[in-house]
Amino acid sequence: MATSAIVVRGADGTPAPAPPVNGNDALPLADGGRGTSGKTAWWGLECTLSATPGAQGNPASGAPPASNGGTGRAAPSLSLTIAKISTSGPLAITVSGGTGARGGNGGIGGTGGQGGQAGTQPTACTTKYGPVKGGPGGPPGHGGDAGTGGAGGDGALASVIYDERLTKLDVSLNCIGGSGGDPGDPGKPGTPGKGGLGSDGTPARDGTTASPGGVGGQSSGGSSGSGSVTPVSTLAVELKLVVARL
Repeated sequence: MATSAIVVRGADGTPAPAPPVNGNDALPLADGGRGTSGKTAWWGLECTLSATPGAQGNPASGAPPASNGGTGRAAPSLSLTIAKISTSGPLAITVSGGTGARGGNGGIGGTGGQGGQAGTQPTACTTKYGPVKGGPGGPPGHGGDAGTGGAGGDGALASVIYDERLTKLDVSLNCIGGSGGDPGDPGKPGTPGKGGLGSDGTPARDGTTASPGGVGGQSSGGSSGSGSVTPVSTLAVELKLVVARL
């Protein structure tokens, strides 16, 4: 025999805003971060000034923390009267708080800046001082922290009374709190900037790595509340449900 159902439920929490907010990419270096070129005398045979290295790439910004999920609403208060029940089988009544919303996902960190190229090193200067390095790549931004899930809404205090002459009616009442929302996903770190080329064409190291975003928290569920089901002999209607907030 099919089970009939009455569900009284609080609204679910409001989802965190999407999409996630990413960090900003690094600004380019002024003049490309290029080093100054070396200088020679005596028709290039004598080095008078070595070239300078390229500048390190600028750092990127990290992604901001994600928003938390909204809290589920408590089960609403109400009074429900049923004058005539057409079912004679099981009647399942559920009073529940709303589910907390999932936390937002962390954004991706920004990309580190390109390292500057070394200045041109004349042959005489390379012989005297060696090649000059390019600038290291800029560090990327860290990933955004994940948002925490919203707390579950509370259940309620519920009472069901029904006409005891409905001997075939099987009434059950379940009061439960809403489930807590899951945390979002941590954001990934950005991409390190590329190293600039040295005077001999060898690239400098890329930027250092950044950390991913922090893990979001798991919120708790709402309080369940309690309820009772009572058959009575003096009832003008066949069933009455009263729900009051905790």
